[in-house]
Amino acid sequence: MKREYFIPAGLFLLDEFLKLYFRHFKVMFEWRFLSFKLSTNTGALFGAFQNTALTLAFLSLTLVGFILLNYDKLASVSEIAVNLILSGLISNMLGRFFLNYVTDYICFSFWPCFNLADAMVVVGVALLTWKGLKTVQ
Repeated sequence: MKREYFIPAGLFLLDEFLKLYFRHFKVMFEWRFLSFKLSTNTGALFGAFQNTALTLAFLSLTLVGFILLNYDKLASVSEIAVNLILSGLISNMLGRFFLNYVTDYICFSFWPCFNLADAMVVVGVALLTWKGLKTVQ
């Protein structure tokens, strides 16, 4: 399996495992400004648009469809970035469709809670933007 598929697929599986783990065991670990604990989010990034999980799930599904239809063009810029974005979107979309919320578990005292899927989307978008800007120059 190519690295461009393996890394996002492995991170997707890890994120799904951690979400299940925190929902089931409700464990909490705190260390200074960082904690790992169950947090649910019925909205979007930073808690915006609360109680819109189903709307956001369909929006995610539309975005996944758009990315898949334009995969070759986007992947020509950075295949791993596109796969990270897809993995993160799909992981959070599953929670929105089946649980009506997204499970978050990484919390900093100075930042809203998030999960690995959120980080995959952010890193993927940043990488795609950086590579895209680099290509334009």
